[in-house]
Amino acid sequence: MNDEQYVAINRAEAAKRIMTDPMVVEALKTIEDGITEAWKEVPLRDVEGREHLHRLLQAKRRFESVFEIVLQEGELASAELRAEEERKSIMTRVKERIYGS
Repeated sequence: MNDEQYVAINRAEAAKRIMTDPMVVEALKTIEDGITEAWKEVPLRDVEGREHLHRLLQAKRRFESVFEIVLQEGELASAELRAEEERKSIMTRVKERIYGS
């Protein structure tokens, strides 16, 4: 495992812990629900208010996407690590076959 893989896997584990934490899940749901309810109450003529709520919702989603990207990078690093281990295993079996156990 190289340093980049190690960092990516550790970051992904931290991101998963955060994004699955019940308090974080509840907070994000409360934020989105609050924005959605406020949007429903905004008069049609209040374009600025609707735009503000839209920006808030986008910011919440960007926050979540940062964690999703970290999770995906961790999955990629894990897959690379598994592939490395598989290659090593194949090479070990080939060497054993050629040179004997």
